[in-house]
Amino acid sequence: MPADPEAVANRGLSVVTDHFAALISELPDRPIVIGHSFGG
Repeated sequence: MPADPEAVANRGLSVVTDHFAALISELPDRPIVIGHSFGG
């Protein structure tokens, strides 16, 4: 669990994926991205 769980509370999937897409777009090379389920 994060040190401050409120920092990530109430964030939707699109917020998370947009965040990672922005980070990836700044990389010099295309990364290998492996998806994983959210579990149950």
